[in-house]
Amino acid sequence: SKVEETLTPLFKEIEETAYINQEKVLNAFHHVKASENDLVGSTGYGYDDFGRDHLEEIYAHTFKAEDAIVRPQIISGTHAI
Repeated sequence: SKVEETLTPLFKEIEETAYINQEKVLNAFHHVKASENDLVGSTGYGYDDFGRDHLEEIYAHTFKAEDAIVRPQIISGTHAI
């Protein structure tokens, strides 16, 4: 119980950080106006893949970046190029 008392403030801080980060992600979803249709699977070809575009916008907004690329297909440097 002494260890729990020592660690309680640390766990509380971690939990607060998690809530702040969760709020950032939810705000990004609202900003991008993501919908249920954005969460369906992708063919991987990228044609009319609005879900992938919205996902990248969500990442960019969450991390305050100009743009983002989020692709599970990037497995090598050649893919990245």
